[in-house]
Amino acid sequence: MLLTVACVGGPHSQTFVLSAATTISAPATKDPATAVLQVEVAALPAYLDNTDILLRRGAHRLESAPLGHWGERLSLGVTHALADDLSDRLPLDRVVLQRPEVPSARLLRVNVDAFDVFPDGHCVLVANWAIVDKSRASPPVLGQGTFVTPPLAVVKPDVAALVAAMSAAVAGLAEGVVSTL
Repeated sequence: MLLTVACVGGPHSQTFVLSAATTISAPATKDPATAVLQVEVAALPAYLDNTDILLRRGAHRLESAPLGHWGERLSLGVTHALADDLSDRLPLDRVVLQRPEVPSARLLRVNVDAFDVFPDGHCVLVANWAIVDKSRASPPVLGQGTFVTPPLAVVKPDVAALVAAMSAAVAGLAEGVVSTL
């Protein structure tokens, strides 16, 4: 009986995603001639591209966040959050994840070199990107940046707060991409 109580009464692991929940609203009516931006799946270092939420502990140590994990591989989470953030920042463009039906679409390729979150909640995202005109009418637009969120005001942030900091870093990446368009 004590074993049952111990298993049921303990804290439960939570599942997180970087992008916000989709709300039901009127469908967007976008002109088919609208500029299309296809977002490819972000490339991440292999050690990050899993479902563990990893905390940076010193120069060479990573630790799985207690009681929390990603609902999808981090590369997909970054891609979905980035596409959502770009849709908000580029309301006249159509941002898609799948191959668009128009050949003149632009293609966004993102390489994440580092995506570290620290126990105090500050986060560092280092990335570079290329926006390629699929019609080859213009040369690729290249960009890079380091996006840092500040430490959180609480002594020991919970996993939800760490995820929010990572989401804010991805929003910073979206701003960086938009600034190069």
